[in-house]
Amino acid sequence: MTRNKTEPLPQRAEPADDYKLPVGRAVGQGYLYVSRDLGLKQMFTGSVPLVSGEIAEDLAHYFTASEQTPSAVSLGVLVDQDLSIRSPGGWLVQMMPGADEGVAAVVEANAQVMPAVSLLVDEGASPEGMVERLLQGLDYQIVVSVPLTFRCSCTTEKVETILLSLGLDELRNMLREDGEASVRCHFCGK
Repeated sequence: MTRNKTEPLPQRAEPADDYKLPVGRAVGQGYLYVSRDLGLKQMFTGSVPLVSGEIAEDLAHYFTASEQTPSAVSLGVLVDQDLSIRSPGGWLVQMMPGADEGVAAVVEANAQVMPAVSLLVDEGASPEGMVERLLQGLDYQIVVSVPLTFRCSCTTEKVETILLSLGLDELRNMLREDGEASVRCHFCGK
């Protein structure tokens, strides 16, 4: 679809609120599949039925139902007038085993009154600022802060460790059955 940039943006039917696109209607019904590389021979894949089609809500449901880890998730993308991505962001909070249920209630209450994460990012909120809002009323400590980077951390040493963990017999079986043994990083493709 082409659109003259001076034309107003198409209006959404039944917006959930002023800043919310109805993603759930576009996603529809089905299953959410999550694959995780745990450093084993094969990826771990879990699945749950979609509860709403809203990505954050379905991820929170996945963590709670499939991994038994109560979780709160917020995701958002603020789209600019020219339809470019202006402010994407998100956060994920998970309960540690044995955590006091009162902590979950405080985080849930704080999350309910927080502005949309994309608006917070657009206003310049830092990750630490969002944590402060989410954990308001709780005693917490930020142990480490790591800058966000999009790079792969795979190394020859990590691959060697993974291969060694398979054991010599398993590697020999792979060579005998497949004629080769190869390793490919699922993140960077090397």
